[in-house]
Amino acid sequence: MSDLTHDDQMGRDQNLNAKKGKNNKEKSVDLLNAMENQVVCREIVVAKMKERLEIFKQKMDEVDDLGGQIGDLSQDVMAQRQSLEEFQAMVMNSIKVLRA
Repeated sequence: MSDLTHDDQMGRDQNLNAKKGKNNKEKSVDLLNAMENQVVCREIVVAKMKERLEIFKQKMDEVDDLGGQIGDLSQDVMAQRQSLEEFQAMVMNSIKVLRA
């Protein structure tokens, strides 16, 4: 038979139960801390993604501006080409007149 008295056994059981309760509380606190850390990490990720999105939008605006500039330059080149073709036609006509 056990050397523990009934009161000793009850005290021991209460001590074990108190330790289990403490462990459960510690586990709950650890779980809560882990969840809070996840939320903080997600907030950081979201903030970084917003920053990158803003940079992307700025770059797209720059591309749009460059596209407009290219369009303007293309129109200028076409106008210059037409002027050159007109000049070439005038020179060719002048050569024909001089030969005749």
